Amino acid sequence: MPSPRLKIGAWLADTAANELVRDGEAVRVEPKMMEVLVALAERPGEAVSRDDLLERIWPGTVVTDDALSGTVSKLRRVLGDDSRNPAYIETIPRTGYRLVAPVTEATPTPHPIATPPTVSRGFLVLAFGLSALAVMVALVLFLQRAPTPEPTASVRPITRAAGIERYPALDPSGQRLAFAARDRDSMFYHLFVQHLDAESPLQLTDARANDILPVWRPDGQALAFLRCVDLRCGVYTLPVPGGTPRRRTETTVSPYGLAWAPDADAVIVVDRDTVTAPYQLLRLNLATGERQVLTTPPDGALGDLIPAAAPDGSLAFVRHSQSGVENLYLLPPDRTTSFQLTDEEGRIRGFGWAGDHQSLLFSARREGAINLWRVPRDGDPIERAALPALRDPGSLTTHTDRAVIESWTLEVNLWEATPIDSGDFGTRPLVVSTAADREPALSPDGSRLAFISDRSGTNELWVTRRDGSEPLRLTDFGGAGLGAPAWFPDGRRIAFEVQRDGHAAIYTVESEGGTLQPLTDAEGYDVAPRPSRDGYWVYFGSDRTGTWQVWKVPTEGGPPVQVTTDKGFAAMESPDGATLYFTRYFEPGLWARPVEGGPVRLVTDRLSALDWGNWAATEAGLFWVDRTEAEARVLRLDPETETLSVAFDASNVPLREVGLTATPDGRTLVVARTERIESDLVLIERSRD
Repeated sequence: MPSPRLKIGAWLADTAANELVRDGEAVRVEPKMMEVLVALAERPGEAVSRDDLLERIWPGTVVTDDALSGTVSKLRRVLGDDSRNPAYIETIPRTGYRLVAPVTEATPTPHPIATPPTVSRGFLVLAFGLSALAVMVALVLFLQRAPTPEPTASVRPITRAAGIERYPALDPSGQRLAFAARDRDSMFYHLFVQHLDAESPLQLTDARANDILPVWRPDGQALAFLRCVDLRCGVYTLPVPGGTPRRRTETTVSPYGLAWAPDADAVIVVDRDTVTAPYQLLRLNLATGERQVLTTPPDGALGDLIPAAAPDGSLAFVRHSQSGVENLYLLPPDRTTSFQLTDEEGRIRGFGWAGDHQSLLFSARREGAINLWRVPRDGDPIERAALPALRDPGSLTTHTDRAVIESWTLEVNLWEATPIDSGDFGTRPLVVSTAADREPALSPDGSRLAFISDRSGTNELWVTRRDGSEPLRLTDFGGAGLGAPAWFPDGRRIAFEVQRDGHAAIYTVESEGGTLQPLTDAEGYDVAPRPSRDGYWVYFGSDRTGTWQVWKVPTEGGPPVQVTTDKGFAAMESPDGATLYFTRYFEPGLWARPVEGGPVRLVTDRLSALDWGNWAATEAGLFWVDRTEAEARVLRLDPETETLSVAFDASNVPLREVGLTATPDGRTLVVARTERIESDLVLIERSRD
């Protein structure tokens, strides 16, 4: 049994108090985090398997690997450790973890004086006694730590229209809600405002453009918003309750965020200098149009998105890394250096300041499920928000004791497209359920279909007959991010990506069910696998060198080999195995080069950056999704005549994932189609009783 006080690297671990101490400052950690650290410290320098850790830390409890991965990620953040260049905890691929820092038993010394942790107002209520209870409860702000038991909360829908309502924004009084909405038959988002006690909203705009991201001026008398055509937007302001929108700047900005600065003279926007530069946050003076750069994300990242300003001038935002992971960052009022608040493994689906502006609420997948989480502005600790569970929560807005949150419903089905006598394509539903059945992959002979589905409660890999019969679940990861399945030429195995523990790796599994086999080591982000036509290699995209490139790894195992040197992401060989087609990370277009090496050429610039997985190379030609402001179609490039033709409508094919698959002969295609996507705005209000 280890000593209650251990010296681990530069940290003193007080295992009895669940505290880590460094340079006289103590950090309280969760008991599970300390238990993991102690388990590793008992065997310093040795690899400790995931199974051993799970059995020890969660005895008699059924949990997934994600619980352990999340605990290790939080522990690394407290220790200031880097998983790619670890000074404390090293990931051992396909095994577990190893403590690489030196461990010694600490000499008993007086406990250092630590800065007292911030206590909740619930604690202060108990300290001052029942006589102050009524006063203190009135001062408890919405998302601070709640006393036990948790106060009750009411939940009621604010919007009920068929369509999508999103980007909620409560005014400074907390009584009026601005939002953008689009009904099922409309192409454009318009702005609305609604008093929380009213039954219906007031429409504010009706332009043939997308009016999005409404934000209130600090005095609550006007809104700023973005009016967008394609991906370029103008900044507009609008008096409330009504008036004429006024464009405030001559230049355009990007549609990835908007906030009103506390002084009301400027807004915070998102933009970049070139198509290859990362997005930055800019302070845009509404009177002069002057731009001031606020953040400098690292090269290679998508950049900084979705700013949210606090009254003291602090600016929270999402940083989208090169690997696709998103984390919350905070830029202090002095605008010196931003710092990271969260340590996520995927996307931040939405976030907002809590009513007290001392913490942030965010929606993300943690511990295997999408939930609402709370992080203090100093970043420690992250906890599940004490709020009722919502269906797939998204963006949110808060005010003292209330919050309005997007609640999404997503139904995705798989449709088959087959040639008819005229040579055109007809479509028909193939795999239909109330779940999200996504990322289809046709077997080479066209008889079976692999796809990712949440029909079992978490996203897993499934296989059915092509008509949707005989469903078979092939994986049981219990919450990890799975995607991009692809068949081997013999139809016996399927390759796919698995994202967890802040990394992504390529796996294979037998198509009839069997043992999972990792092909890559998951030390970087390895995604979008595609076997070669001879089945010897598996191509994949990876950021392991610091930039996204196409790599390949032997099917039977071995070291990966870099294929591209001037950027690459998702790749696929032509049916004859002579040409390699590929996309580039977050760049529009489809490129080609000889498999054995040679000059790279641009095949088309009509494949959007978000459609990186919506294309296929077949004997019948190249197919890809072509999107415009008005429509989305699958185009076919004839391999002999090099002429383009429209194959079929693709208006509901999802972005950001593999939504199109084809047999090698090009005679059969399958697409994912979003049959139902709706978002309602839901009010959660704490009881004041």
